[in-house]
Amino acid sequence: MVTNRFNTNEEKKVGPSTGPNSINKKAEEVIERFKRLKSNRVNWESLWQEVLKYVTPRKAWVTRKRETMGERVDTDLFDTTARRANQTLAAGFQGNMTNPATKWFNLRLQDPELNRINEIKVWLGDSENKILDVLNSSNFNEQMHEAYIDLGSVGTS
Repeated sequence: MVTNRFNTNEEKKVGPSTGPNSINKKAEEVIERFKRLKSNRVNWESLWQEVLKYVTPRKAWVTRKRETMGERVDTDLFDTTARRANQTLAAGFQGNMTNPATKWFNLRLQDPELNRINEIKVWLGDSENKILDVLNSSNFNEQMHEAYIDLGSVGTS
């Protein structure tokens, strides 16, 4: 038995699927779960809309539809304190957690004995540098900053 990580009160047997009936049953379960999650989300959408209106107006399209591109959405704002605070928070997160100027992660193997071997240390260090080069030459840092902005406003990304 495996506990479903999304609802710990339900347990499901895990085994090989057999035929189209099991596929249809799984599809129905996924659709039902989607409907449940969507109904739970409705409770939060108005709050998200209100928070985004003041903290990140350019993303305030949770319950509203954008009529025209370039439409002003910050006409209700009389103070940018929330926007500036969220930008500062996002910059702090990025500067301290995923700073492109520093090596903010390291690689290691699960076996501590292997981590002591010099050739493996060198290979892992080289791999870390290659990963950082790829991340820094992509849009990773810009997207992480957007994720931190979302985290500071509605707590999701």
